[in-house]
Formats: sequence, C-alpha cells, structure tokens
Amino acid sequence: MGHALDDATGFGPHDATCGVVLFTILLLLPLVLPTLQVHSQSHIQQALPNLAKILNESGHTKFMSLLCSTGTGCYIERQLNHTGGITLFSPTDDAFFDLNLSREQLVRLAKYHFVPEYLTMAMLDINGGFVGTMATDYIGKPYHLDFYSFGERLHAVTGIVDTQVSIMYQEFPLAIYQVDKLLLPPEIFKSLHPRRSPLGQLLYKMEIGLNIQQ
Repeated sequence: MGHALDDATGFGPHDATCGVVLFTILLLLPLVLPTLQVHSQSHIQQALPNLAKILNESGHTKFMSLLCSTGTGCYIERQLNHTGGITLFSPTDDAFFDLNLSREQLVRLAKYHFVPEYLTMAMLDINGGFVGTMATDYIGKPYHLDFYSFGERLHAVTGIVDTQVSIMYQEFPLAIYQVDKLLLPPEIFKSLHPRRSPLGQLLYKMEIGLNIQQ
C-alpha cells in the first residue's frame, strides 16, 4: 500500500518533511552566501602579490609614499585583479628630489611609472621600445616611455632622463623594474626638456652610447 495522503493538503508526511528542510535552507541561504563570498574574495586577495611589502622590503619607501599620497596605489591594487596584469618602474630612494608640482601633476608623475599590462624585459625592448604609460594629457593622450638595449642592459628614456632598468620582482600579474632615476615626462618638466636640432639628437644618442660603454 502507498503512503496515505493528508486529507486537507494532499501531501503525505514525507512531503511535509521535505518542505521543512527546503524552508530551512531558504531561510539560512542569505546568511551563508555572504560568508562564502568573503571567503572567496579573501582567497583571491591572498593569491595576489603584496605591492607595499615588496617595495618597502626593497627599500623603495619614497616611491611607495608617492603612490599612496596620490591614490595611485589603490588603482594599482585594483588593476592587479585584471587578467592583463601591471608593470611598475620603481625609482630608488636616492632618485627623489624636491618636486614643486601641483597635486594633479604628482598624480600624472606617479602614473608615468606604470603600464596597465604585464611586460617582460624582452617585451619592453621590442617594437622600438615605445610603451604607453597610464599618465595622460588633458585630452587623454598617453605619455610614452622609450626603451633601448645595449648589450644585455636595458635602458628607459623619457626625453629628459636616461636610466638603466633592472628586474626587482617579476611574477604574473606583477612586474616591477628598478630604475636609478625618477622618470620625468617632458609634458610636465618642460623647463628641463632641451630642444635639440637633428644634429643635437644624433650627438645625444652618441653620448648615451659612450656613457654605456664606460
């Protein structure tokens, strides 16, 4: 014989038990989901590299201070969650000097030191070494960095400074390269940007080559 049906509802005792269990699950679901989401987010955060720890332990405290004071560090942390990764050029503490800049200029200076994608040394040197940074002008045109190699050494050129690039941290999604000078974009430091004739540009490149060989 089958289970007897309840006269009023048409459901038997087994169906009533299932209904209680389902009701309990639905009641607890809003409490359980946030916990699962927090656990998932925590796991992702633990997997990401700790930018502040890497810079501070490497003695790049002034660059870390620049990122924090301009709010750029928070942007970088968010960018690390993207699949493209991020590339930073971190000046040593000795590279910094007194900067008489507005807050907007400081933000652009900080953004000039990173690229919103993960780039290896080889990738920096290809395609003429012309790389767009996160810094832009008023119409959204990016400030660029130029790279060239001489032997096994890679150099970054802004038009004002020329500095050697060396690996500090390299593990996807984050690449950090040490530079011995603060990268000065000509768009901000116009007074330091000499206008060279074609002959002057040739002599400048020859001078760079001689300095590298010494």
